[in-house]
Amino acid sequence: MNPPTSQSPELEVHSLTVGYDRRPVIKGFSFTVRKGEWVAILGPNGSGKSTLLKTLAYIIKPWEGEILLRGKPLSKFTRRKISQCIAWVPERSELSFPFSVEETVLMGRYPYNSRNPTREDWSIARWAMELMEVYELRDRNVLELSAGEYRRVMLARALAQQPLILLLDEPSAHLDVKHQAHIFKLLSELHKQGQTIIIASHNLNLVSLFVPKVILIKDGTKRKEGITRQVLTESILTEIYDTELSLLKHPEYDIPIFLPER
Repeated sequence: MNPPTSQSPELEVHSLTVGYDRRPVIKGFSFTVRKGEWVAILGPNGSGKSTLLKTLAYIIKPWEGEILLRGKPLSKFTRRKISQCIAWVPERSELSFPFSVEETVLMGRYPYNSRNPTREDWSIARWAMELMEVYELRDRNVLELSAGEYRRVMLARALAQQPLILLLDEPSAHLDVKHQAHIFKLLSELHKQGQTIIIASHNLNLVSLFVPKVILIKDGTKRKEGITRQVLTESILTEIYDTELSLLKHPEYDIPIFLPER
């Protein structure tokens, strides 16, 4: 059973168009996310998923259209306020200096207390590290971590922001099978607690298993939106990904699992 969601939208996207160097990537995109919803944006490489998330985080500003956060245009928020409300974790994020894991996670508290963390900030950072199973690495240099460890540290930093909306680009990227499942189980728990989450993902089967709602995107336009098990069908996914996919039933749960044709 999905957790109850508020009737008032947390995030509204109206006729969004954005791109690079006069080339539109996202075109006329509209959707609404209510408080406590978990939504996955699915689509092939180059479809605009990452650009869409960057725009929702206001890293990139829209050419046309509007983004409303709790009814207020995101363009009216300060950068600091946006950082307090929205945490964005890109698929690839690189730090250039040898910060410790603990220092890196504490960066998630900068929108609140700049460079002077309080006792509460330290406590929240520890909570995030423990949640992501990186607390034992707290004194390690982030530049010396494995790709999977580094990914979990970046997620811990986002959680330390305690955002209204968590934006994750490929949250299971660079992780082994155990930690892919762990990330999605963690997100499921956060969702049950009322956290609003938007992810972009290529992992159809983990999305099918965990995420209640999906938006399908291709060539920068929204193709379909709705309840995951109703939207993810062989025909629509074959069209979206331009490849034949076979649908199987999960042996334990009543959800579709997808395999590519040989």
